[in-house]
Amino acid sequence: MSSAAAPSTAAPGWRLAGPSVVMMAAAATAAAGGLLLWWSSPAARYLDHGPASAAAGEPHVDHTGAVAMMAIFAVAWLLMAAATMLPTAVPLLMAFDRLVGARADRRSLALAVVGGFLGVWALSGILLSAVDLGIHGAVEGGVIGDHASLILATTLVAAGAYQLSPAAGR
Repeated sequence: MSSAAAPSTAAPGWRLAGPSVVMMAAAATAAAGGLLLWWSSPAARYLDHGPASAAAGEPHVDHTGAVAMMAIFAVAWLLMAAATMLPTAVPLLMAFDRLVGARADRRSLALAVVGGFLGVWALSGILLSAVDLGIHGAVEGGVIGDHASLILATTLVAAGAYQLSPAAGR
């Protein structure tokens, strides 16, 4: 039994190299361009948190349509994830490609990995949007009242506690 690696028996066709990397870079660039176009459009206020856009003379975003707001935020979040996270996923996809390189369904498997990668980012964006809308509702509804400045401090303390916890080292 030889410990030498067998030569690759991958079927010809799609591989994560050359054109695939260029396509991923093009997708990330298109996503960034989509965000820039959105930012320069009248719908840019949906990318903001309200007070900054209200200070600029734009009306505050109405949070009564929470589902619509979360959907709009999820689209923006997904564009951001595609623009910033897809390029960092290249090593993951290259390792995955080596793992399934000889399989006939490697293309659909790679698309499933990319879909799962973006799906996790989309879900986290929706959850963060729900938390953000809840915090805005608590501030605007008077639940937090005069203590709204503690939101940032609490967030930083929670992030620091996590970073110093054993869970962050895993």
